[in-house]
Amino acid sequence: MEETQKALLEAEEKDESIIEARKLAGFKLETKLLSATELQTTTSFDFQVLDVKKASQLEYLKNIGLENLLKNEPSKYISDRLANGATEQ
Repeated sequence: MEETQKALLEAEEKDESIIEARKLAGFKLETKLLSATELQTTTSFDFQVLDVKKASQLEYLKNIGLENLLKNEPSKYISDRLANGATEQ
């Protein structure tokens, strides 16, 4: 599993869209291999710092709908994510 984790991280380091997104202040992406069949990706947004317009134009983030996200109440966002398969921990 350690080799798979290493390969995954190496692939992310070569992905131009991820590299570009990780350069944004206010955005954080973490990927962990939990098991041979489970992958955990955690994205964090600091909207006090993040340039939402710029982030919305980046390939990696453009389909997230950040501008619409800011219009939602946090509870609505969470319920929508859960309805689409996200899990709370």
